[in-house]
Amino acid sequence: MPNDRRIVGNAVLSVAARTAGIMLAFFSLGMATRYLGTEKAGEYFTVIAYVGIFSVFADLGLYQTLLRDISRPGAREGEIFSAFFSLRAVSLLAVLGLCAPLVSLFLPYSSTVRLGILFGSGIFICLSLSSLFIAVCQKRLQMQVVAAAELISRLVQAALIYAFLRAGFGVLAALGATFAASVVQLFILAIRARPRINYSFSFNAAPWKNILGASYPIALSTIFSFIYFKVDSLMLSLLKPASHVGIYGLAYKILEIIIAYPAMYVGLLVPVFARSFSENRD
Repeated sequence: MPNDRRIVGNAVLSVAARTAGIMLAFFSLGMATRYLGTEKAGEYFTVIAYVGIFSVFADLGLYQTLLRDISRPGAREGEIFSAFFSLRAVSLLAVLGLCAPLVSLFLPYSSTVRLGILFGSGIFICLSLSSLFIAVCQKRLQMQVVAAAELISRLVQAALIYAFLRAGFGVLAALGATFAASVVQLFILAIRARPRINYSFSFNAAPWKNILGASYPIALSTIFSFIYFKVDSLMLSLLKPASHVGIYGLAYKILEIIIAYPAMYVGLLVPVFARSFSENRD
């Protein structure tokens, strides 16, 4: 099938899956804010905003660079993916596993928020690793795998949030439900990617240097963009009560979900651009 038809087909599938995922996300968000109330919902959004900013510093622009590199003709996908996967795992553990929880000890956050940051770090670690497996599916224009993984994880999240909050649990339970859903998504993508690409963890600084040399402009752009979108929630959490963050965070979450559509479509075009750039620049 020609590339343009496959791109359109994958784009339609991705939009349909994302739309269904958005409906489930709104359902989960509505339950969480309704049962938690504005103050505890504010703690929930504070955790997500706080950990989200740290996750950007651990991102390093690797997803876009990986998608470009494995899409070049003759690319040794297994070696390339293993290097990217290992570098991201190390950066995530250093930034989210260590730095984010330590820095929170010096900020005026409640004990619930500090414990929630541990769950939040786990959420973003899983989502960040999942994006690398998504790149493999995008390169092959096999977004049905990504769609299935996202829908299943959203269903798990909605079911667990409903069960936990109906049982009377609070912020940590809502974050735990989201963490469990992100683990499910990562597991599905990793299992499905194994037959397509042979990868392993390897601690090798030599390829990491080359990767960082190519990805740092994207990393800087991502950092500045995310700070632009997230620093207001973080500032609000430091200057105002948690209830203010809850009101603001709910409205802002709707925008966050919607703006994923254009990025999703561009991601499908990157492999085609990368091959064309290598084979036929005209």
